[in-house]
Amino acid sequence: SIPASSRIGKKLLASARRLENNQQQDQDADWLYGFSIKYDGCASLVQIREEGGNEDEGLLYSQNMVKFSLCPGNSDGCEGCGSGAAQYVVNMLEFIDAYTEMKLE
Repeated sequence: SIPASSRIGKKLLASARRLENNQQQDQDADWLYGFSIKYDGCASLVQIREEGGNEDEGLLYSQNMVKFSLCPGNSDGCEGCGSGAAQYVVNMLEFIDAYTEMKLE
């Protein structure tokens, strides 16, 4: 897990989108102390290019996303979250970069 109040956690949350009610995360992340970011899953979304593509690009492209939860505590599980856990999505590369950076620290 990634501590949500860490520099890496704050950076990840700043680029993520909350799933419920399409709300953006507050820029002030001081309340995140004691919460952890827990990986929930990933998905690839097939989308249509607005520009219509060109010779090098097709009309369709995949957007790879990671879904994660913001859970109280720093344990490996998320048992304390219940059904009210805040869920977010973010670009898969951003999540992988944050996770790798956290493991290297």
